[in-house]
Amino acid sequence: MDRITILWLKSRRLRAEAGRLAADMEAKELEAILAKAWIAMPDKMTRLSEVNTTLWELEDAMRAALSTGSDGDIADLSRKIVEGNAERAWIKAEINRDTGSAFSEYKDYGTKTPD
Repeated sequence: MDRITILWLKSRRLRAEAGRLAADMEAKELEAILAKAWIAMPDKMTRLSEVNTTLWELEDAMRAALSTGSDGDIADLSRKIVEGNAERAWIKAEINRDTGSAFSEYKDYGTKTPD
């Protein structure tokens, strides 16, 4: 479901037409498969789409700030991106729980490897 919300963004915002068309085609295939999930939890899917849109915009702003070297903006944007990703992970975990999915997403941001 998260993939669909990312594909929606790509189908509207990618600069290359071929990329927009490919994203739109993939989204349509996944939408057909996951139509029942959307009906079951429209609020979570809508919120996930909103969070992904915000993250896309923050990442665009981050790239612009990195090109201009604005340290204050970079720090603020970094914090907002981390917070947005945390909210995104929470929503995805809720969707997985509500659908009875056996899958969980694991991320590791540390630099140490387990012994």
